[in-house]
Amino acid sequence: MKLILIGAIPIFCYAVSSIVLLGQQRDMYNTMARDIYNIATQVNSFVLNGDRDMYQSYSAYLELASGQLEQADRERAKNDLVLNRDQAIDNIEKAKLVMEDANLLDLTYPGSGKTAGSIFEQFHVHFPRWSERAVQAVEAGGKLDVSDSFQQDFLTGRSGVDEIDGIIDAYMEQRMDEIKESMESSQLLLYTAIALVTLTLSAIIAVIVRQIARTIRSVVRKTAQVGAGDLTASAELKYGTDEIGQISRSVDQMIQSMNALIAGIVSGTREVSQSSSMLLSAASESSTAAQHVAANVQEVASGSETQARGADEASRAMEEMAVGISRIATNTSVLADHSVTTSIQSQEGQQALERLVEQMNGISATIGTLSGIIGSLENRSRQIGEIVENITAFASQTNILSLNASIEAARAGEQGRGFAVVAGEIRKLAANSMESAEGINELIGLTRDEIGQASRYMGESQREVAIGGERVRDVVHNLDVIASAIAGMAEQLQENSAIAQQMSASSEQVSASMDQTAHTASQNLQKAETVAAATEEQLALMDNINAAALRLDEIVTELNGSTAKFKVKV
Repeated sequence: MKLILIGAIPIFCYAVSSIVLLGQQRDMYNTMARDIYNIATQVNSFVLNGDRDMYQSYSAYLELASGQLEQADRERAKNDLVLNRDQAIDNIEKAKLVMEDANLLDLTYPGSGKTAGSIFEQFHVHFPRWSERAVQAVEAGGKLDVSDSFQQDFLTGRSGVDEIDGIIDAYMEQRMDEIKESMESSQLLLYTAIALVTLTLSAIIAVIVRQIARTIRSVVRKTAQVGAGDLTASAELKYGTDEIGQISRSVDQMIQSMNALIAGIVSGTREVSQSSSMLLSAASESSTAAQHVAANVQEVASGSETQARGADEASRAMEEMAVGISRIATNTSVLADHSVTTSIQSQEGQQALERLVEQMNGISATIGTLSGIIGSLENRSRQIGEIVENITAFASQTNILSLNASIEAARAGEQGRGFAVVAGEIRKLAANSMESAEGINELIGLTRDEIGQASRYMGESQREVAIGGERVRDVVHNLDVIASAIAGMAEQLQENSAIAQQMSASSEQVSASMDQTAHTASQNLQKAETVAAATEEQLALMDNINAAALRLDEIVTELNGSTAKFKVKV
């Protein structure tokens, strides 16, 4: 990185100086542009002022030519004519001097092809002649001439003023384009030179840095391998004649010397390690075999002792088991008797449930009949209600008829009085009939509500009875299953009772065999204890041999650990 930085510094300085040079060139362009702009501004300002003065002079002449001015106004207009004429000539002359100093009088106007110098000469010929004739005519008095021939000099002299503006504008635009094109060409050339020089310097520096960096990386890689214990690095085929090449040669020689030294140490250590491994392996195998034999003997002794105790315990257990089997046989007989009784009771319960199912079916049929009767009552009450409604309608009609009769009786006067009395009684009778019909209708409505409620209750009772019947049938089915299970259990208990009696007889025979086994296990225990003592003495001797082999192996391991981090050529 440092080598790259050293090579990058001159490239950076060259680039900075080139950028500064480009900045100076741009400043020069800006200065030239300002100079051209100042010249154009001065010429345009003088030309515009001169054009304005020419028009003001012409306006003053036209005021005088009108003949409507007082004496004072005539003097003022005359003075304006002379003053503006002099100022116009002066401003145009100043514009000419500026263009002459800048060597611009040879510029031509694109439209007419006239040069700036000829335009100025045209102005100095025609405008002064017009102004001189105008002043003389004013001083002479009388009517002033405003004919086209008289104004021709003024128009000819002024026409060149606009062309001067066009010449200056065209010159400024052309000159700015030329300067800009020149500057862009210079910048392009300078950028190209900067790029070429930068690439050339970069290539030279890259080649030098690459050669140096390659040698340094090789030395660093080899020293890193040596630091990691790897001495197999290959020597360079060719060395440089400079200091870097001498360093590379010295590093390769040092690695070769260390490789020869470590290779000798590793070879000797390997032979000692092999011998130590063989001794340790033999000692370990002997020790392992002795331990295995000792463990087996201990296991045999322990097993014999356990066998003896187990035989005694088994003998006692067999005696206890014989007593337990006898009790099991007795209890099994009792359970068999109880199971027979339970089976009979379950059959009786099943018969009672069947009778209950029949009763539930009868209740369900009765409730169904009662529900049909209640439905018939509900229909009858609805029919009675319709009849009462008809009676109410009849009473209402009768009331209306009695009212009409009363009206007719009132119209008949004295002759209809008796008829009116009869109509009033009929109306009272109709009102009483309506009240009675309404009472009957209310009673029928209440009766219908109660009958409907009773019908709903009967429906719910019928559903509950049906659910109860289903549950009773489930209970009957479960009792069938229980009865079958109890019958099967009774048979199994009887079989178990017979088996328990057989097991009681067999346990007595097993108890006698276990007594003989316990005596034999006691003799085996004494012999196993003798073999275990001899094995323990042999195991102690093998432990001493194994300890010595382990110490030798530790020494070899330490030596191998010291040389293991080095990787050498064979």
